[in-house]
Amino acid sequence: MKDETGKRIMQAREAIGMTQRDLAEKMELSESAISKYETGNVKGLSTDRLEEFSKVLSCDTWWLFWGDKPRNELIIDGCEFTEKETEKIREYIEFLKSQR
Repeated sequence: MKDETGKRIMQAREAIGMTQRDLAEKMELSESAISKYETGNVKGLSTDRLEEFSKVLSCDTWWLFWGDKPRNELIIDGCEFTEKETEKIREYIEFLKSQR
């Protein structure tokens, strides 16, 4: 697996305020497995796993692997949001997290 892909996995995770533990739970993996993906210490990354990361992290699969498409839009269940809408969604996420 390319180290850059792992960095983008971490970048996408952090952009939505998700911890490695949160991501591990959503993907039914261990935290150490997530750490290995993020540091590029995993041999091979299947298309299915890449798509799963993309879906859970609400980011574009192409960007996650290749990095040449800007991540300025949020994608949830195939629905793309503008940068302005994405910022409002992130603000709402922060509000929800503050209510825990």
